[in-house]
Amino acid sequence: MMLSKTLRRRAALRRSRRAEPEAHFESLEQRMVMYQSPMVTGFLPLSQLEDRGNSVVRILTNVGRIDIELFETLVPTLTANFRSYINNGTLDESFFHSINTTVLQGGGYRFDDIARLSAVPALTPVPNGNPRNNLARTLAMVPINSTQVASQVIINLQDNPALNTQSGGFPVFGKVIQGWDIIQNIQTFATPDLNQQLLGTGTGPFSLVPVTGAYNGTVGPTEATIVKIIDVETIKAPGLPSYYGKEFAYAEGSRSATTTETISMVNEDTSNINYVQVVIRYESGLRDAVIYSGSIAAGARFALTVNDATNPGLNLVRTGEKYSFSVRSTRKMGVAFNHADTGVVLGESFVMTPQVPVGQFKNYQFAQASKSSLHQTLLVVENLGGQNSTVNVNVYTGGAGLMYFAIEIEAFRRGTLNFSTLTNLPDGEFSIWATSLSPFVAAVTQTKTGGGGNASDGSTAQAAQGGGRTEGTLAGAYVATGGEAHIDVLYTGDTSVVLVDFTITLTGGATLNPGTLIMTTADRRKSIDLTTVPTLPLDTFFTIQYSERLGITPIAVTYRSSIAGDEVSTPFQTSTAENTMFADGFSDPALVGSNGMSETISIFNPYASSGVTFIFDLLFHFSDGTTIFAYAGTPPGFQTLAPLQRRDYRAMSIPVIAAKINSDPAFQHYSIEIISAPIGAASPLAGAVTQITRIQNTLGRAMTSIPSLDPSREIVYMDNPVFN
Repeated sequence: MMLSKTLRRRAALRRSRRAEPEAHFESLEQRMVMYQSPMVTGFLPLSQLEDRGNSVVRILTNVGRIDIELFETLVPTLTANFRSYINNGTLDESFFHSINTTVLQGGGYRFDDIARLSAVPALTPVPNGNPRNNLARTLAMVPINSTQVASQVIINLQDNPALNTQSGGFPVFGKVIQGWDIIQNIQTFATPDLNQQLLGTGTGPFSLVPVTGAYNGTVGPTEATIVKIIDVETIKAPGLPSYYGKEFAYAEGSRSATTTETISMVNEDTSNINYVQVVIRYESGLRDAVIYSGSIAAGARFALTVNDATNPGLNLVRTGEKYSFSVRSTRKMGVAFNHADTGVVLGESFVMTPQVPVGQFKNYQFAQASKSSLHQTLLVVENLGGQNSTVNVNVYTGGAGLMYFAIEIEAFRRGTLNFSTLTNLPDGEFSIWATSLSPFVAAVTQTKTGGGGNASDGSTAQAAQGGGRTEGTLAGAYVATGGEAHIDVLYTGDTSVVLVDFTITLTGGATLNPGTLIMTTADRRKSIDLTTVPTLPLDTFFTIQYSERLGITPIAVTYRSSIAGDEVSTPFQTSTAENTMFADGFSDPALVGSNGMSETISIFNPYASSGVTFIFDLLFHFSDGTTIFAYAGTPPGFQTLAPLQRRDYRAMSIPVIAAKINSDPAFQHYSIEIISAPIGAASPLAGAVTQITRIQNTLGRAMTSIPSLDPSREIVYMDNPVFN
């Protein structure tokens, strides 16, 4: 009997013994609250707006959030001015600096516990004009002279008819539609005179500053005791028929003179336009900037070039600063990150926040990282929550070695831990376990320069969320001739001994055993060198499955391989859905060939039961909105895949897709949606396990990525009994 079948029967027996409690656990997990950013939940129905075409802005403060409807048609110049301050991030970290019985005022000053007081950077003033009265709940701009306004704003706490003409008039441009209770609560706060503490003088604009109950007059104002504006964002753009209700995030991003970065987005909805907004979260300086607001046609893909080594004038992001990405949309979509540098390409799918339980955004594991004189390894994190937090980082260096580090990170910012600069961390391989009380996303980016072989290589990879799972699958592993390839494993649980079994499935159906890892609390990280697996073919794709033998201890498993002189890395896929998506697809017909480039989409049927066959097709999305099924025109109109079988596809090997790609250079970039359905499976219905790998031999670059999952479909984890 082949070992792979033995492992399968062993797993099936183990699952049957725990099927009832696991089914209960899975049921509970599906009912858990899914994570939603405070900026993409709790929207007022559009029917309750004065005008559906108006935009809506959300002000998140340290005492609650306030939603504002902007009167776009009535005062377009004023609303555009206000949104300019939002888009460049200058209102973030400002505070309400004055309140009396009639108005609450802000937008003029920022405060930081370290930097202390500063002014909100002013943009070019705009003309005022006041077609509406200053009534309770409305917002108005504060005049800087009789004809102009800039950044300062008041919220009318009562009807204030005198402001209609005072100083040329306080022009009304919006009203509070949610959060009036927050405003009323602020009205009850103490209002000490802070001029002396903030300005060193007894006079100034801070004679009536609202402060929370935690304010201490001896200590003076702090970020926690003033009414601070943490974040201001447009949650519905002008003219949009819906809110930006979906969010996708990736923690990595950097710009230099040699980098080119692209965010690829695809609208999975083939019937409706998708409206998107791309926000940069900076690690230092002004925290936020909206670098793109626009639309993607039904079924189309769109690539946003963030920076370009060949076009120094392209300036969507600040040079020399680290940042992360937050992409918001009105409809379901896939998003991918691609970063190219000299001899290096990094790529991975964004994390989709709406469909994952909250707890999984507080616990991440990376099975492999490296430190040496040649390596730069970064743990990059993005704080998804509206409060400052600490990311606790445990580093396992092998054996019983454990070290602790911390990343202090402000609300909605990116943070970085550069392991190369940690003098007390020894050189060598290590694993990372990162946790926080607040939701965040994380990635590990590694680059190596020099040392023989290729001049440089690098990779970026997501983590295993929630501490990993007991089972997972990698659809498309690859061992190149002369290259290296490893499976890296980490566990952080209390189980004293953990046995991890692996099965390799080749395209023809044959299976191989790369070995069983025996792990203990004295040695929590281990690796398997795939180049030592007997009879494993080189330069061809295969699938790897792992299973923790008792099914009780979650583990994190990562794949890394050296291909074309570059490194690829990605976590094993631990969940799937009926639709999976790769937003970043690319084939250059001039380079495709044995010595050029290849892009491979690997697909695996994870069901072990002989009665469960997949039917599926590959739907390609192009920038002109064209969507083409790869096999719909060829009887029987779809592909089939037997249980525990795998297959690889290349766009240029599919005639109808190759014809489209060859028709125009614009179509060399595309997105691929794998639409699958298991026939004969019990509920819940899972999708195929998929992966994309791009090899560019002539450029010395390679990347691999697990997919985006359809946020409208149910997620099924690989350790669910349905697969047996």
